[in-house]
Amino acid sequence: MKLEALRRFVNEKNIDFKENESLYSWTTFHCSSSAIMIIEPSSLSELSDLVIFFNKNQFIWKKDWDLLGNGSNVLFVDKGYKGVLVHLGHKAFSELSVQKETNGTCLVKIGAGLLNGKLFQWAREKSLSGFEFAFGIPGSIGGGVRMNAGTPSGAFGNILRNAECMNLEGGVEHIEVSRTDFLYRDFPKVHRKIVLSCTIELRKSNSKTINEHIESAKEKRRSQPLDLPNFGSVFKNPEGDYAGRMIEDCGLKGYRIGDAEISNRHANFIVNHGHALTADVQSLINHAQHSVMQKFGVALEPEVIVLGEHDAD
Repeated sequence: MKLEALRRFVNEKNIDFKENESLYSWTTFHCSSSAIMIIEPSSLSELSDLVIFFNKNQFIWKKDWDLLGNGSNVLFVDKGYKGVLVHLGHKAFSELSVQKETNGTCLVKIGAGLLNGKLFQWAREKSLSGFEFAFGIPGSIGGGVRMNAGTPSGAFGNILRNAECMNLEGGVEHIEVSRTDFLYRDFPKVHRKIVLSCTIELRKSNSKTINEHIESAKEKRRSQPLDLPNFGSVFKNPEGDYAGRMIEDCGLKGYRIGDAEISNRHANFIVNHGHALTADVQSLINHAQHSVMQKFGVALEPEVIVLGEHDAD
């Protein structure tokens, strides 16, 4: 009944949606799963109306509905996601504009739906430094803000100055931030919120320096299996060590279940050789965790999120 009410609502509001949609092209891992419905609002007001509808009709956040960015760092259960996914893919959520310039810095406002690669290229063309760490990170700006995405070279928390978010009642909030607000791969201030846009501070530089930074980032990425479908790093690095090193030392490089494999190039990546099942990925994750715990006494914490483990009503 709730789904039928939602179908009527999005039709009346003329909000784009798809039903029984394969998630293969919506995820960087090419999940062999599907979603009951994916909704794509085309404006802030449509998104607000949708969130208010969810709230009034008892759609529970993270159970009956969730947000889908570029589909990196996420998997879906093989039996299909029983909730509703909201995707901020419309150009209204991907705008980029310079807010303020000084002699040495530039404040840039970016929509949450813009891909990291688009911002990376724009900053490079403008000779603005600070985002080179994002080379090869496949996600969107909103997802990067939410999880404080980054590498040892830098992270969103280093450059983020404020964020515009929508709360679960459909209202817009402006959040000022500092570097102390961020944790490793987490930004607690935006929990239970939808990131709409953010403002970052980049430094004015020159093409030679920026290209040197990019080459350094490229060199670090050469060991990663970016030529095969994957969802990024599997585990957070434990303090003072690297998850990939520990998994490799357990002899798990190339360990495979079905079409899912712990990469033989970088052990903190799982790749899809064709039609990998999420259940097989989860088995690999569990095996790696168990092996590392036995050998090193360290509990590896996954970065990847699996949606649909608790079915919606």
